[in-house]
Amino acid sequence: IHAIWRNEFSGSESSIIRVLGGHTANSYHTQQMLDWQNAYQNVDALAIHGYFSGEMFNPANESAILGMSVDDIFNELNNGGLGDKGALFETNSYYLINYSLAQARGLALIGYEGGQYLTPDVFSTANQNEIYNLFAEANHDARMGAAYLTNFSNWKNAGGSEFFHFTNIAYSSVHGMVGALEYQTQPRSEAPKFDAIMSFIEQNDCWWTNCER
Repeated sequence: IHAIWRNEFSGSESSIIRVLGGHTANSYHTQQMLDWQNAYQNVDALAIHGYFSGEMFNPANESAILGMSVDDIFNELNNGGLGDKGALFETNSYYLINYSLAQARGLALIGYEGGQYLTPDVFSTANQNEIYNLFAEANHDARMGAAYLTNFSNWKNAGGSEFFHFTNIAYSSVHGMVGALEYQTQPRSEAPKFDAIMSFIEQNDCWWTNCER
């Protein structure tokens, strides 16, 4: 597939970035994909996700989450405790491992999508509204902006390049609270995720090779 694209853009190959999508939390699978028939030699970048949620995306933790406060939510996001995946420091370890895989093969590391991933619809229907209210309060808390800044800084310091937040505008529901903004004219002061994204852009010149604003 990548050879076809390069052939069609013969003479302007540099306008194409050839990407393989890796398994963020499973470096073995990603390494097998990159090295199968030396596939990495025909790509420019490895792409992974940059989501963090602690273990609050695990239905097995439903009862524990029902007893949580917003303070508990941020303790889990920052420090973990419910399990071994998804807290900010754990997500950072995935960034470092995947950057190592990419760098060893001369590839850039791209975040194809990412952000917080507190999603109530993985839990039983009877409890979704209660968990939604808890997660929504956390998403409106200034500490969510701080968590975003930590995640972006971890990504940059690990060696990652472009990072695409999912998504720009989306209303919140039990199916997720992924929008940086919940509606088009939402004030920045009321949107901690959007404010953190903009603050990081304002405070950091892009740092990767051939980067242009």
